[in-house]
Amino acid sequence: MDGLKNLVLGACTALPMHRLDPFIASLRGTGFAGDVCLLVEDVAAETIRELRSRGVIVERAAPLAQPRMAAKASRFFAYLNFLLRHGDAYANVLLLDPTGVTFQADPFAAPLSADIVYAATPNRIGDTPVVHSAVVQAYGEALAHNIRDCILSNADATSATRAGMLRYLAAMTHQLAGRTVPITGAMDQAIHNYVVHMHPLRGAWLQGASQTLVAPEPASSATDAVLAFYVRQRDAGWLHLFLGSLRCASPSVAVHCIGDFDQDELAILARYNCAAYVIPATELAVAENIAHFYLSQLLDQMSAAEAQPDQVLLIDNMRAVFPRDPFGAKTIGLSVFCEGPARIADSGYNRARLELFSTPNEQLLRNPVVSSMVLRGRLPILREFYRRIFLELVGRAELLKVHKVVQGVVNKLCYGGELGFPMTAYPNGAEVYFDILGSDLAVDTRHGVRIGGAVPSVVLAGHTETPLMLKLRIDLNLGET
Repeated sequence: MDGLKNLVLGACTALPMHRLDPFIASLRGTGFAGDVCLLVEDVAAETIRELRSRGVIVERAAPLAQPRMAAKASRFFAYLNFLLRHGDAYANVLLLDPTGVTFQADPFAAPLSADIVYAATPNRIGDTPVVHSAVVQAYGEALAHNIRDCILSNADATSATRAGMLRYLAAMTHQLAGRTVPITGAMDQAIHNYVVHMHPLRGAWLQGASQTLVAPEPASSATDAVLAFYVRQRDAGWLHLFLGSLRCASPSVAVHCIGDFDQDELAILARYNCAAYVIPATELAVAENIAHFYLSQLLDQMSAAEAQPDQVLLIDNMRAVFPRDPFGAKTIGLSVFCEGPARIADSGYNRARLELFSTPNEQLLRNPVVSSMVLRGRLPILREFYRRIFLELVGRAELLKVHKVVQGVVNKLCYGGELGFPMTAYPNGAEVYFDILGSDLAVDTRHGVRIGGAVPSVVLAGHTETPLMLKLRIDLNLGET
């Protein structure tokens, strides 16, 4: 965005100048040439004059949009109000609590790694009692348990492009507005972490110290693609639900289906404008393992084509319904999806598969189980991830006879060390909901389907007659199976 400035935007209440001086002096000392703006409440006129003399834009924060809301929460309404009025002047924005902050470098010296960049802390939500308690207060025990092992993000520091910041602030103010309980304490941090993990936004990334690779942006004109693996013995009756809901959610997405299709099934695929790849019938016991070999081969074919997809969603079955576009919240790197709050240590099934490939330590075992059923990401990253999966299986073909052994490899790779590319692990219900496994998350069907307050993009189920599947079929007018 040539000609546009960068902006550091903060809010403060009843602070004297000496508390703000380190923030202003250190930022200017880095050579930062953009604008600095503070939205203030109960700040002395003398302090405002001093700030303005140092080139700081100062505005009185608008009155609270909601009653019984602490300044830590109401600041998000003030930020949104300011950017709606002045945002066209800025390329990138950093939201920052100016209290006790000092800068060592220009915060915009390097390009943003994503459209929205959240600040990670070294802690997990469940290990931070004040935030965990606030999540319980805001969203309930089940949701707090569901995201207990997610990395805690700090609501006091978020950077984004102008468009990304407007998306983030719209999400935050939507979550804050209309609450009947007082919004005090760490509620702003709880709601921020809900948005980060359970309400993922397009192009958002939780920036951790261990993730240093910046993924280049793909061409905006590229399409997305869904690749799915079909086994008649397991997935019969799902084609219409899978394809019909996907076409409702994303009419233009490319769909590629691999399976032991008969002529009637090929006709259904053609009706929904899907590419079909017919293979011999696969033994059901090893289908979840074999699926990934076929899916990987198809990725290789796509990489050799002149027109390549932007992002790809891989599903090792077709027992799924799409309530919304599965690419609406795509971000940089590899996206993986947790089956629930249960940790690997608590699942003998998953621990046994992981131990076929590593001797896990306590830190690895406390992570929630990542599913091998669904993966999403850019084509080169998915191909590299598969290359690493297959390296783990070289010379060990006998392991493919172990049901869903690939899930052990996936969890080793996701949690066992530096991948070299960004990876996001979404909690259950945020993007993919595993209805096939059951959950304590609240399911609200009064206005569409919301799970834990979120609308997942993919719902996976064991059969077509679960209460949730019946509701989705009604909403999407997909009664036929």
